[in-house]
Amino acid sequence: MAIIVQKFGGTSVANAECIKTAASKIIKASREGYQVVAIVSARAGVTDELIQMARAIVAEPAPRELDMLLSTGEQVSIALMCMTLHVMGQPAISLTGAQVGIVTDNAHTKAQLQSVETDVITRQLDRGKVVVVAGFQGVDPQLNITTLGRGTSDLTAVALAAALKADLCEIYTDVDGIYTADPNVVPTAVRLDAISHDELLELAGTGAGIVQSRSVELAKKFHVPLRVRSTFSESPGTVVACQVHGFEDVPVCGVAIDLNESRITISGVPDTRGVAAGLVGAIAERNINIDTIVQSFPHQGTADMSLVVKDRDLREALEACEAAASELGAGEVSWEEEIARVSAVGKGMVAHEGIAARMCTALGDEGINIKMITTSEISISVVVDSAAGERALRAVHKAFGLVHLPKATAVTDVPVGFEWSTSDAMEGFHVQSVECDRDQAEVKILGLSDIPGQAGLLLAALADAKVGVDVVLQNSCASGISVTIGRADVERATNAVQSMSPPVTRQAPRVNPRIAKVWMNSVGLRSYPGAAAKVFQVLADEQINIEMIGTSEAQLSVVVAESSADRAAAALRREFKLATSAQPLSDEQNG
Repeated sequence: MAIIVQKFGGTSVANAECIKTAASKIIKASREGYQVVAIVSARAGVTDELIQMARAIVAEPAPRELDMLLSTGEQVSIALMCMTLHVMGQPAISLTGAQVGIVTDNAHTKAQLQSVETDVITRQLDRGKVVVVAGFQGVDPQLNITTLGRGTSDLTAVALAAALKADLCEIYTDVDGIYTADPNVVPTAVRLDAISHDELLELAGTGAGIVQSRSVELAKKFHVPLRVRSTFSESPGTVVACQVHGFEDVPVCGVAIDLNESRITISGVPDTRGVAAGLVGAIAERNINIDTIVQSFPHQGTADMSLVVKDRDLREALEACEAAASELGAGEVSWEEEIARVSAVGKGMVAHEGIAARMCTALGDEGINIKMITTSEISISVVVDSAAGERALRAVHKAFGLVHLPKATAVTDVPVGFEWSTSDAMEGFHVQSVECDRDQAEVKILGLSDIPGQAGLLLAALADAKVGVDVVLQNSCASGISVTIGRADVERATNAVQSMSPPVTRQAPRVNPRIAKVWMNSVGLRSYPGAAAKVFQVLADEQINIEMIGTSEAQLSVVVAESSADRAAAALRREFKLATSAQPLSDEQNG
């Protein structure tokens, strides 16, 4: 019999009426022939109330005891849900994370999933019962209760759907799907019929709060189809799948904003092997996730590196950076708290030129200054002052015409998801592929004025000159803007910059004509502390110097000397147990 996993958030179980409404959704699925596993969050506001109670006693509660306390919120919800189902004539049983067999590591308050057992659940399903599981929690190998971090009932749901090989995982919430932007900020935002795992992962990781980002990572890793919908309406919601048809000619399908971030900049980072691994590793040792890493091309033997972290992690991350910078011989460490990260996401970017120029021009037209830029194949993120963040989001949404997107449909015929063995942790850093492009050059433009519109003018000039830009990086106005382009486009790119009227800079572009980009497509890059540091250390051990760094939610790119590219790619493939090289296709495979 087909299995469906349904997750109900805090607002969906806020009171008795809400619980009855959610229970009716469960019973409907059961009557349609599904075996149902329901994941339930604590009632809205309960977790915050428990935290306040704890902090009224002690400012910094012991993490183990805090987990013991916070896990009770979900236990209340699952018991109330089962009582409701019983009254409505549906057999059901409630289970905690420990009773199910959800095993995590011992990082209290932000534990990572190690394994999920299914025997208990399948026995109860075979007895005709709905199984109601407490979200957000598990146990470590010593049977201590752990929690997965705020908002992670989604993660519990996706993990169980993956382990049970469920046909569908429904995420029920108080909105009727995933929108092109937060409708509270962008009133013209529209609901998406479908979106890919990759695109949702970028949006979730950059501020779109509808689905928790770690749960999207897991859904992508195990190819779990999702449907995000409202508990309180019959709207079909938004389907999330590995592949989506309909957006092929659309460069951007959604935009997001994160207002809870801070930036740390380390200037004068020595251009030597292992420095990036040392700086990023120092933060990873404190179990802090880094949202973005940008290192510009070195100039006169040093480079600047910027790291974006959550506001709550700034103090600890700053301490780690200051200690590491001193040890490694770097320069000043500075920081900014009042920043916003605005991102545009879409798989169609690959087939369209000038997308970064379009985004930066829209911000310049609004008089919004860009502090930082980073790109990947399917996303562009900029950092601006937080006061301008929401205005920036509306400008970007308008610039890409997201009010008028074509209808999209999910592709159901997809390959089997990643299979894990008993020795693999369910969560973690999983590298899917390592790619290499040796035919690249770097153009660095210095001397830009720190005023709105400069990045847009520059990138638009390159787009008008038909220069295909791959990577765009800026981590401060002082460090300029670096772009990587095809080697054949160098002359056209430098001419385009120098012939701009009026000019954006009096300095001639600096060109490094023989570089290569090595990039990794992965799951868990942002949410697994130490992932980036591990990559940088592999390259340092191979005596390979990193000249530029850029990250997104699922992709890490480094620029190295062309002569080191093949060795870098091979080392990373060995480390992450990937095929060392692509096998040539036979005539039959080529068609």
